[in-house]
Amino acid sequence: MASYFYGRVSSASQNLQRQIDKAHELGFTDDRIFLDHGLTGKNTNRPQLQMLLSILQSGDSITCTELARLSRSTKDLLTLSDQLQNLGVDLVSLKENIDSSTPMGRFFFTVTSAFNQLELELSAERAREGREAAKAQGRTGGRPRVSAEKLNRAVALAISSDLTMKEIVEATGVSRNVIYTELRNRGISRG
Repeated sequence: MASYFYGRVSSASQNLQRQIDKAHELGFTDDRIFLDHGLTGKNTNRPQLQMLLSILQSGDSITCTELARLSRSTKDLLTLSDQLQNLGVDLVSLKENIDSSTPMGRFFFTVTSAFNQLELELSAERAREGREAAKAQGRTGGRPRVSAEKLNRAVALAISSDLTMKEIVEATGVSRNVIYTELRNRGISRG
């Protein structure tokens, strides 16, 4: 069972010293302190956080000065707390007075996991309802199909004219990719 400290500041002009001092005050040695400097908390793709997550084992714990140091995104924080819970890793946040090794801390993890699951289910339900509503209005998703007439005109220009592909796209409104795909489908190479 190992205890680690995680700290982060968002901009290069900010200083990590306050968090480092707190870590030392709590008894953490430098090899147990992971710090990301000048990186946003809007996602969890941070080198030191990822390194810390890769070495965690069941029974370990992470301490931070506040939850915002781990993540500024509620969704990412919920995902991270769920990941820690699944690993059997405790989380201590000093500012919010959360310690998942205590009954209230475990309650926090349980509630955040429940909210995470609820949000996933609600999001899936909203997406399904949106697709159904669009389908009822005759929309099937994706880009609108190019009319055969426009596509044939674009292909004819690509085969028989001296226009550049850019000029053909501008003249017909058919995208370069659609024209090239149709040429390939017809076994025609534009050379």
